[in-house]
Amino acid sequence: MTVPTVDVSVTVKPAWINRWFHALFTRPGVEIDGLGYELRWGVNHVEVPISAERIGVYFHYRGTSAQRLALTEDDLHSNTRNITAKLGIRNSASFVVSER
Repeated sequence: MTVPTVDVSVTVKPAWINRWFHALFTRPGVEIDGLGYELRWGVNHVEVPISAERIGVYFHYRGTSAQRLALTEDDLHSNTRNITAKLGIRNSASFVVSER
């Protein structure tokens, strides 16, 4: 039995001042109901189960995929089709996530 999914556009952006650092040394990811998926910086398309309830956006240093740095979680609304996550400029900043 296959689980029905919906295509969600996830845009992940580092702050402009440290974009070069993140492009070279980190990878973003998305966590849907506890399962992590690697993304790339920019626009990504993710197949999300219709029954999904929580979404989180994070990054990790290349080669350390178990880390979940700056993890920001939120409830996933059933009509969400676009998610934008922007990382703050400070090293300890978290993502600001908005849905449309």
